[in-house]
Amino acid sequence: MCEIIPALLLLFPRTATLGAVGVFAVMLHVTVLDWSFGLPWGATLLATALTLGSAVLLFHDRRKLAALVS
Repeated sequence: MCEIIPALLLLFPRTATLGAVGVFAVMLHVTVLDWSFGLPWGATLLATALTLGSAVLLFHDRRKLAALVS
């Protein structure tokens, strides 16, 4: 559910930023676990790519997030 709900939020423009934050948090956790426990390279690289992809989405919404923080 922690991966599905943020992914569904990415489908709609009004909730895409919230979805990107959720996907980034979940995928960062998965990526750290994959790298820490030495899982197979395919899974590790996929998790890393998804984390970087969600970071790119957050980078595109940096003005919205900066206004939220400050």
